[in-house]
Amino acid sequence: MFFIASGTFNVVVNGKQVATMSEGHFFGEIALTSEGCKRTADVVAKTYGVLMKLSRSSFQSVCHRFKDFDELIKQSSNEGRARDHYRRSGSLGSKSASSSNDR
Repeated sequence: MFFIASGTFNVVVNGKQVATMSEGHFFGEIALTSEGCKRTADVVAKTYGVLMKLSRSSFQSVCHRFKDFDELIKQSSNEGRARDHYRRSGSLGSKSASSSNDR
C-alpha cells in the first residue's frame, strides 16, 4: 500500500485516465485486503513525487492494533472495487474523477 506524500499521480484503467491523486491519497489497499485480487488500475506519476510504502506485514500489524483503520481501509477497498467495476464497464466514460480516498 502506498501513501502519496507529494506529487500528482494519474489513475489509469484500460488505457484511460480515470482519476488524479495527490498528497494525502493512498492506493494499493485492494491488494492487501483481497486474496488473489488482480491489479485494478495503474498509478502513473504525472509529476515528481514522494510515496510512503506500508508493507503487508506492517499493514496487518496496524490493522490489528487500530480497528478503526482496518474498517476504514476495508470500506475504501470495497468502494474502490465498485468504482473500478463501473470504470471498466465504461459507465463513467472518459471523464477524470477524483478518487474516493480523499484525506
